[in-house]
Amino acid sequence: MVLFGAAVIAGCMVFGLSGALLAGEYYRLQDERGGVVYTDRMPPEKVRDGHAVLDPHGREVRRLPAEATPAEREAMQREQMRRAEQERTARKQAEHDAMLLSLYASEASIREAREARVGGLQSRHEILGRQLAGQRERLGMLERQYPGHEEIPGLRLRIEQGERSIERLLKDLRRTAESFDADLERWRVLKSVPRRSPQALLSP
Repeated sequence: MVLFGAAVIAGCMVFGLSGALLAGEYYRLQDERGGVVYTDRMPPEKVRDGHAVLDPHGREVRRLPAEATPAEREAMQREQMRRAEQERTARKQAEHDAMLLSLYASEASIREAREARVGGLQSRHEILGRQLAGQRERLGMLERQYPGHEEIPGLRLRIEQGERSIERLLKDLRRTAESFDADLERWRVLKSVPRRSPQALLSP
């Protein structure tokens, strides 16, 4: 390996020297003290450092950045994941916005859809509640009058299932109402409608 100082390589360029010195590819890199070094062979310990590749006339052919450290690679991966998540979120928001604008022509249409969906869930909740109350009443009667009745285990199981169904239905009802409220607010933003209070948003 031959190392050249900046003055030597500059002289070769000025006077057009040929031969082994200008026969192939050269590298411009920094030494341990931060000084610029020109060489015809890349030191193995410097391969991962940033350096420039020169042609025999000293012209830069390409520049190779320093190889990232494990910590830097991890940071870059996190940043890539963050940007990818931002892009997914923005894409989903754009798709949802387009859906809102295509489905609803006015605030009234959103409120009507909300009332229909929420009203349907509320009706289902009332029906399940009445069924569950009847099952509990019968279970209580059987346990008092016929403690060993064969229907008791099945009734208890159906009551447990009914309670879980009502719990899921109430969660669905809350999510549905909140989703429609958020859609209404977003629709107003997209339409640039002046903001009103939450109570006013849901008023007839």
